Amino acid sequence: MSDFTSHETIIREAKALPVMLTGQLVGRDGELSEVYGNIKSGRVVMIHGPAGSGKTALAATLSLAYAQQAGGVLWMNVKNPRLEELLVRVGRAYGIAEITNSDNPLGMIGAVENAIKSNKPLVVIDGEIDPDVASRFIGRCVKGIPAIIIGEQKLEG
Repeated sequence: MSDFTSHETIIREAKALPVMLTGQLVGRDGELSEVYGNIKSGRVVMIHGPAGSGKTALAATLSLAYAQQAGGVLWMNVKNPRLEELLVRVGRAYGIAEITNSDNPLGMIGAVENAIKSNKPLVVIDGEIDPDVASRFIGRCVKGIPAIIIGEQKLEG
């Protein structure tokens, strides 16, 4: 995982991605094709492996096409966030004050779901995340939307 701080905005161009891509990934065509096929179908894909193995570069390469589409890329670097934090970060990305200013972000989960589903970004969650938090966020807010979860450990479930 890179030491990238979330923009809390939608990425719409290559230079805003968390990894500067200097060229094609070598020897990753099979992985790129497999992951792209899955996210294009609206599935969630988990990319996992040790630090420095190219997980973020792989996701950034896949994000290039989505950054140029209307929905863009919602990229969130995380370190064990609570579900409420993810909801507020989505609110910030879309400039939805009722979510970001809410005393009860969990009560705004429907608004977050609507924001994501109406905008249809590629959602990328990069870093450490509790499997339960990931499952609740993906299951409620990102279902049917292309998404990538990047981490060192494989998430079960």
